[in-house]
Amino acid sequence: MTEKEKNILQQELWTLVAQDAEATTHCFKISLKTKTPIVPVVLWDSYKVFNSWQFGPLKTEVHFLEPIPYEEFKDMKTQEIAEMVQGRIQDKLDELKREKEK
Repeated sequence: MTEKEKNILQQELWTLVAQDAEATTHCFKISLKTKTPIVPVVLWDSYKVFNSWQFGPLKTEVHFLEPIPYEEFKDMKTQEIAEMVQGRIQDKLDELKREKEK
């Protein structure tokens, strides 16, 4: 892999949304190969854009979670990485839900 290709992959992998551990394991193979950090991303209320008859602005939120350095997942299988990332995303979703219920 050339340095240019590695830089492109690093930029593309900087933001990663993992909703389904099964579907995202291939993304993690690239992270392992390029030794790039994984940044889980949480989208809150993004469905409103498509499921609303409201005209005008809608509020949705994007939360970039703490990057997961390569050293933390270098010895894991892609399925294990996917489950770890999905768990962090779910934790943040649960936190946001608790905040909104107050």
